[in-house]
Amino acid sequence: MALVCNHVYKPEEGVNNYEGRTIFTLQMAYNNARLITRPDSDWLMADMAINK
Repeated sequence: MALVCNHVYKPEEGVNNYEGRTIFTLQMAYNNARLITRPDSDWLMADMAINK
């Protein structure tokens, strides 16, 4: 499982933190990571993604 977080930065309110938004299965996290950015890390392996 992977916790999906959102960075919240509001300097006028003194807020700089992360909020947990949802929990993905590992397979969902792999698929969404590929949609967001090109993988450049060893933990992200193409064979874990679901082929559509």
